[in-house]
Parts: sequence; structure tokens; C-alpha cells
Amino acid sequence: MTEIVAPTLGEPARLLRREAKGLQDLLGEYQDAAVARPWLRDILSGRRGRTGATYRVLGALERAREERVLRELPSRVARLRDLRAVAGL
Repeated sequence: MTEIVAPTLGEPARLLRREAKGLQDLLGEYQDAAVARPWLRDILSGRRGRTGATYRVLGALERAREERVLRELPSRVARLRDLRAVAGL
């Protein structure tokens, strides 16, 4: 929608589009981590030693990514809401 109104609304619409794309990317990161963690857990169930440790580290990294997204999400949504108000959409 922002592509349609950008010629009329100018910079506010372009900023809104950029922010919406950033939010979409952030949600994609969460989805990737949410899918990866159970997959890693399944693999880990049959692993011991260094290989198992590697999968545990990878699982922890994915959990940290999920937590980072959840911390960042409220401010990103608020910023998008503010830009939407400025753009008049």
C-alpha cells in the first residue's frame, strides 16, 4: 500500500515502508529460530559428546535470537504505528 501512496505522501510513506520491511525481517528471524530449535532438539536427542555440545550451543543461540526479537518487537511496532499516524494511513 505504501508504494501506491508514496508519490503523494512522500517521505513519510517511504519511511513507513522501510519500517514495515524491517518489522517483517524481524518476524522472519523469530520464525527461523522457532523452527530451528525443535529441529536441533530432535537431532540432539541422539547425540553425545562434542557433537551434542555443538547442537546445545546452536539451540542456545537460537533461543537468544528469539529473546532478542521479543525484546525489540514492542518498540518496532510502536515506531511503525507512529510512522503510520504521521503518514496519515
